[in-house]
Amino acid sequence: AGLEVCIGGEDASRADPDFLCRIVETAQRAGARRFRFADTLGILEPFGVHEKIGLLRAHCDLEIEMHAHDDLGLATANTLAAARAGATHLSFVYALLALSALQAGYFVAAWRESPVMPWLLAAVGVLMILIVVALSRISMRMVNAALDARGADADYLARPPRRNLATFAIGLFTVV
Repeated sequence: AGLEVCIGGEDASRADPDFLCRIVETAQRAGARRFRFADTLGILEPFGVHEKIGLLRAHCDLEIEMHAHDDLGLATANTLAAARAGATHLSFVYALLALSALQAGYFVAAWRESPVMPWLLAAVGVLMILIVVALSRISMRMVNAALDARGADADYLARPPRRNLATFAIGLFTVV
């Protein structure tokens, strides 16, 4: 009572469009307020975003949130395309930009001989490594077994996380 419900469509960009339409229709009938369409892997392009958000808009009156990731450098364009297609809420992730800003801050602080920034950068690096390790504990084999049991297309199967590469990149970023 008194709560507003948002249905989060994690990895919605790879989901079957008909399945997503059934979800938003069901969510609306159940009283949800918003559906969040997430391009979790950042694989969409603006025309695809416009088509997918437009399809959802045609099937429901819910607030629609576009959540774009910038893996291919298209988060801004995809967010604008979603707005043109009828999205009412917009968010996007620029993790690399934020990390680059921290790195730039480190060099400025080192140039000014600040003792604080090296510790802050090291703490952020350790936190990121812990996050990668924690997230990689989710078993892709379990996810894929469940999808396979439901007869899912191979395109929707989860890929194993690249934990070693991510940990190396974060460690390198922290040290450099």
